[in-house]
Amino acid sequence: MLDSLDKRILQALEIDCRQSNANIARKLRTNKTVINYRIGRLQKRKIITGFKCISNQLILGRMSFGLLIQFRDLSLKQEEELIKNISRIKQVSWTALINSKWDMIAVVMEKDIQSFNDVLQEIFSVCNNHIKDYNFYVDYSGSIFCHDYLYDAPKDCSVKYAGGEIIKLKAVELAVYEAIRKNPRVSLLQIATNLNRTYDTIKSKFNYLKSKKILLRCSPNINIRILGYQDNLCLLNLSPCQEKLDQLLKFCAKDPYVLRYAQCLGHFQLILSIHSKDSRQLKYTLSRIKKEFSDIINHYEIIQTVEQS
Repeated sequence: MLDSLDKRILQALEIDCRQSNANIARKLRTNKTVINYRIGRLQKRKIITGFKCISNQLILGRMSFGLLIQFRDLSLKQEEELIKNISRIKQVSWTALINSKWDMIAVVMEKDIQSFNDVLQEIFSVCNNHIKDYNFYVDYSGSIFCHDYLYDAPKDCSVKYAGGEIIKLKAVELAVYEAIRKNPRVSLLQIATNLNRTYDTIKSKFNYLKSKKILLRCSPNINIRILGYQDNLCLLNLSPCQEKLDQLLKFCAKDPYVLRYAQCLGHFQLILSIHSKDSRQLKYTLSRIKKEFSDIINHYEIIQTVEQS
């Protein structure tokens, strides 16, 4: 479904989708018209479903809570309707219908535990006593990689996020941040025009956000399902051993099918996002992890995402 040029364009966008199509054309030694056509075709075929800004919201004072929910005696249609209602809650940044003992997963961004508890109460209210069980974790650091398995010559474009000294953005900095989050491919010149500021001012604010590692990377949303891949989450409960954990994280960084890892507080200490062509490929990745790190893995769960929003 993807030829060599499609793959190289997709990789260039994943490394930095803010670069111009003309710049991509120069790097790939073709012309802008070809790049425009190819990106448009990738979008029309729904291989690219949009663009996203990967940011470190921990530095801005927002915590990431993962929430796992098991519903009580609902049809698939009823579950989907509840998930739609939950995703409309302002603090809920991502939801997915999943296959496991859990029926859905949601990510809630809030400033502290009490604020998360308020959102949790709102979710319970929306679900109207249909929640049978739930669990949650706090994501405090991690790494996000590229879809290396799609490319003939993968390039390291991993980004890391973690907590640290909280930065309070000034008005113009916040406006630039929000503009890029809303439209990752918007030009700095367009932002300057919209905010009635000079280009140099907006560029300096953008560079500040990058230097403070608030803006990490802008990339396309790639529909891996249409390319024949499945997204799986592996939730691991680990024994404390920093040396072995460091080795496990290095293993994840080198494996082309591990797209992300998150270190967490809660019942699960590590969550992996693993893409696989089929169940055998997933089994191969998991067996390597279990064989190498069996001495610190107490328990793990595999969650297959069905539909994300």
